[in-house]
Parts: sequence; C-alpha cells; structure tokens
Amino acid sequence: LQAGPTPRSLLDDLKRACQANDSQATRQALDAWARQQPETLADMAARFVPLSDALDGLNGALYSETGQRWQGEALWQAIQNLPTTQPTATETEISALPPLYPR
Repeated sequence: LQAGPTPRSLLDDLKRACQANDSQATRQALDAWARQQPETLADMAARFVPLSDALDGLNGALYSETGQRWQGEALWQAIQNLPTTQPTATETEISALPPLYPR
C-alpha cells in the first residue's frame, strides 16, 4: 500500500487545475506529479517541445505583472501526449554485446 498520493491521483489533480485555468494550482500539481516521474520536468520539456512551450506559458502567467489569463489546455494536452522514455539504443546494444574476454 502506498502512503502518498498515487501518480494517477496526482494526474487527476493536474487535469483539474489545468481545466480550471488556475496557474498557481497547476504549478503545484505539476511539481507534485513530476516528483513521481522517472525524469525531471526539465528533462521531459527538453525532450518534448509542446511541454516546453506550455511550461513557458505557465511560467509567464505566474511571473508576469499583468497576471494574464492563463489557459491550461495546452499544458494538459502536452502532459497527455508526452512520449514515454525508452532506453536509448546504445544502452540496449551495449547489454546485448558478448563480454570482451569470455572466461
């Protein structure tokens, strides 16, 4: 049994915050969700441009003086469409190689 929130419930929180266009709540939900992921938010954004763009929009809304109306839909779509990480080909190839000096 898990003590903390499940990744599923964290994703539900994130979805609700995005759909409410609540930039503060979305940031908190996003950080909580990202802590459960195998890679950092920065790594995910570096790998997936729509997420990077959506994060820029979120940060712009959070830190701008104008307090522009932020729309959460793009971020939610980016999270849903985030490609899962695959081990890089090199890692797989390396493990498939026979040992250099068999005993």
